[in-house]
Amino acid sequence: MPSRIIIVVVVIVALTTPPSAQVPDTKCGEWALPSLPGWFTTWLRVNRYGQTHEIACYANPFYLRGNFDGTGPLDLAVLVVEKATKKRGVLVVHRPTMNAYLVGAGTAVGNGGDDFTWLGYWRVEAPPRSPSIAGGPSIPRFVSEVLYVVKPESASAWIGWNGRQYLWYQGAN
Repeated sequence: MPSRIIIVVVVIVALTTPPSAQVPDTKCGEWALPSLPGWFTTWLRVNRYGQTHEIACYANPFYLRGNFDGTGPLDLAVLVVEKATKKRGVLVVHRPTMNAYLVGAGTAVGNGGDDFTWLGYWRVEAPPRSPSIAGGPSIPRFVSEVLYVVKPESASAWIGWNGRQYLWYQGAN
């Protein structure tokens, strides 16, 4: 009998807790910045994104390296949160140009919108070669590697650079 009471209390607390209180904190611990490449932390200190966004750890890993712009040196994609709105997203910095691009975190991209709160996991992949949905839109001409982003048990997409901007290509699941 006492275990049933505990279960009922847990269910009541879970149902009455506001959704915003159920979202885990996105801030990274003190270990995060030293684990990023030195060139990025130096860049972040002097760039406007360091003022408006903060590094976030709402998925693991919290950053990825890939050749997104096709120039050779590995670029960096880092999870961030826009300080003013708490919207989540990805900041991509191309090397060697050091140009930065925001997807999510206040900047809408495709079906992902401007808040990546839904992001469960992500990885770097080669661009998709065949349409993920029969009869769906054609695959954008991505320059090089892409980010594969997933909302668990719901949807996936590829986000890639086309030479001018980052584009969204919807996955099937």
